[in-house]
Amino acid sequence: ITGAITHDGDHLVVPTRTGMMRLCISNGEMDFEVELGLGWRNGILTTDDAFWQGDESGNIWKVSRNGTSSLIADLGGSIRHAPIQTSSGIFVHVQRGATSTIHLLNVTNGSTVTIHQGGASPAIPISNERYVVTGDSSFLSIFDCERNCSLVSEHPTTTNGELAWGSAQTVWYPVNQLNGNWAVTTITESGNITSTVNFSTPHDGYGTAAPSFGESRIAMGNDAGVLMMYVQPLTVTTDSQDYDWVPIVGAILLISILSIGAYASSINRNE
Repeated sequence: ITGAITHDGDHLVVPTRTGMMRLCISNGEMDFEVELGLGWRNGILTTDDAFWQGDESGNIWKVSRNGTSSLIADLGGSIRHAPIQTSSGIFVHVQRGATSTIHLLNVTNGSTVTIHQGGASPAIPISNERYVVTGDSSFLSIFDCERNCSLVSEHPTTTNGELAWGSAQTVWYPVNQLNGNWAVTTITESGNITSTVNFSTPHDGYGTAAPSFGESRIAMGNDAGVLMMYVQPLTVTTDSQDYDWVPIVGAILLISILSIGAYASSINRNE
């Protein structure tokens, strides 16, 4: 098992070396196991009626919920990620030696179109419903898939593993080089890249694993097997309109009353 396992209700759908299986989580009972193409790092897309998976020959397979498989498209190359469902079709990044190509599959008629040619060794793309972010040995690329998955912007880099969404429209990814670090690219609501900053550690180097984010921590690991945990700084801001003035006002009134009482006593006391 080299691809990502996915949840399907109370079941798991597992990409095997040569196919796919569906298992019940509670007791491990197998619903089906099918033989497809040879796979590597090829995860599974789950839709309402089927499961979709690519293989090392560039084939896209559709497996119905009863376990019936069918070959939908042959794109050549190698598909090493879970296909991504978008409103424009199923998005697939295919590895082809020194280059790569990106395709859209029409789920209705099975037709495919090539929308972009990228660099070598593509990363595992990610999506936030509207935008799909890809990476390879040449660029980090942003595609707007609200209508036709058109290329919006690119940033030159080398990233060949996992990408991850951070907070506030940021994408985190490892820069897969000898002295590589992690990079953080910020994109606008329209998909344009505004900035990219580097996040360096004492253990920079080759890396393909994306960071993982907790409530206040970031876990990251590199290809040398070093796992690091960072605490995210917490910024606290105070709005003057939300400040509770009752204690201060109360203290001022109390001091005023005591001062008036003390003055009244001082002018009326006997010699």
